[in-house]
Amino acid sequence: MRKCVKCPRCRTSSRSHSTGKAMKKDTVLPGRLSKIKVTWDKYWCPRCKVHFTMITHLNGEQYHSTGGQYTPRAKRRALALRKAGNSFENVYRKTGIPPNTVHEWASK
Repeated sequence: MRKCVKCPRCRTSSRSHSTGKAMKKDTVLPGRLSKIKVTWDKYWCPRCKVHFTMITHLNGEQYHSTGGQYTPRAKRRALALRKAGNSFENVYRKTGIPPNTVHEWASK
C-alpha cells in the first residue's frame, strides 16, 4: 500500500511513487555536525502536477525537502544564531556549518 501525504502547495492528498535512504548533516550536539540517516519518499500531486519529496528522520520527524545536505533544524539553528548578532565565524564554531553557507541562507 502506498503512503499518502498532503501536497505542500495545495494540500491535496498525494501518493508516493518511490522511496530511498540518504545521509543528511544535522546539529545534534552544539558545535558538531553529525550525519544522520533519513528516509525519503517522492510524491506526485495530481492537482499541481508537481513532484515533491518528504524526508523522515529515524525518530519519526517529517519535513518537506528543499534539497541540500543540511536538515531544516541545522539551518534554523544557524540562522537563529546569526540573527542574535553572532558573527559568521562564531556561528561556524557553534554549529559547524561553513560561513559561506550561512551567509547564503541569510541573504535569501
